[in-house]
Amino acid sequence: MGALVCVWMAAITAAMVSLTQHSALASPDAPGPTRWPAESALEREPERATVLCFVHPRCPCTRATVRELERVLSRVPRAAVRVVFRDDPVGDVTTAATWELAARVPGARRVRDPGGVEARRFGATTSGLVLLFDAGGALRFRGGVTPGRGHEGESEGALALLAALRGREGAAGWSRVFGCGLVN
Repeated sequence: MGALVCVWMAAITAAMVSLTQHSALASPDAPGPTRWPAESALEREPERATVLCFVHPRCPCTRATVRELERVLSRVPRAAVRVVFRDDPVGDVTTAATWELAARVPGARRVRDPGGVEARRFGATTSGLVLLFDAGGALRFRGGVTPGRGHEGESEGALALLAALRGREGAAGWSRVFGCGLVN
């Protein structure tokens, strides 16, 4: 009986370690442009900053990303925001719960990205990648805004995005991204 309890405890411990490691494992980042790509069909508003958030509609981490983005953007003057949804492998992207959730982000427009064309232009490979471009089209922030996969709460990325939106010089501009892959 004692051996069975030991095996059971070892299995639980291994599962907890695996879950903890997974939640803290950031996705590999691909290099992206440092200026707004001229060939992009996404609308940039040259009179103010533009925030892009690339998401997979069924990624379980996306809800946390959208909620954190909503929190950050509610604390600063309005920026143009585009929540860019990749194709939904299960069905119509507008039926995903995250489609409606994204409508709550201040200043957000939801955009479909058939075939991941825009994701490739901006070097977005992971759901939850947030990019901030200033009014002149220069990249000011690239990264994630959550502290882990599917976790909400203050994070280095959210604080860096907030600082960059407020125009603070020397604001950390890159942070880890937690989420599902965008490009197959």
